[in-house]
Amino acid sequence: MEDHELDALCERLNEIDADLADIHRNPDRVRDDGPIEVQERLIAESLEIERRITKAMFAARPGQSESVDKLEMMAALAESFPSLRGVPGTRPWDQYKLDEWATSSGAVTAGSLMAARFVLMVWSGNNNGPWKCGQFDMAEAVGRWDYRHQHAFLKWARKPFYP
Repeated sequence: MEDHELDALCERLNEIDADLADIHRNPDRVRDDGPIEVQERLIAESLEIERRITKAMFAARPGQSESVDKLEMMAALAESFPSLRGVPGTRPWDQYKLDEWATSSGAVTAGSLMAARFVLMVWSGNNNGPWKCGQFDMAEAVGRWDYRHQHAFLKWARKPFYP
């Protein structure tokens, strides 16, 4: 998948996220179908886009080193969390930039902080990494995450990896 195609898919995911949030705030805005039907269509579309992105990210690349594959896997994992898309340190993967963003950015939410802590925990292979943003707490994260963040976590949990 070309970079411009990936960018377009990520942009569509951001649009879907905004539409879902708008429907949640203003359910009467939906005219043709009910809000639940519209949400179901948007969720189905977003899951298909995420499947295409994941397939492209994990596709075999001839001549690519194992360390680059690990960096790509981490970038794909980070970007599977909607609140981490486009955040410094996610692509290209740089754990220190992500930690810095999670610690000092004014754009960090409770959900994005939990997502950053989770991804950094995966990178470290344990929850005792040197991260300034703190340790990952699964109970707290699941309680704060929306369904898309929970889906990203469960997708990793079905087939966990540690680079």
